[in-house]
This record gives sequence, C-alpha cells and structure tokens, in this order.
Amino acid sequence: MARGYPGERSAAVARERGEKGIPVAPKVWRELNDRAAELGVTPPDPA
Repeated sequence: MARGYPGERSAAVARERGEKGIPVAPKVWRELNDRAAELGVTPPDPA
C-alpha cells in the first residue's frame, strides 16, 4: 500500500468538494428545501 504525506487525503477531499460541491443526503436536502420554502428563500440548484 502506498503511503502519502500527512493530510494528503484531506487535501484531495477538499479539492474534490471545491470542484463538485459537498455531498448532501437526499433527506437532508429535502429538509433544507422545506425550511427554505418556509422562510421564503430560493435554494440553489443541486449540482
């Protein structure tokens, strides 16, 4: 198994999330959209 440097995986995850966004579970996304609707806020489109 290849070993990287400390923090290498975290850096890769941060880079990927910066490019593709942060994964959000479907249930959580629904709850966020419901709350946004209650507050009159337009949520962003999912990536």
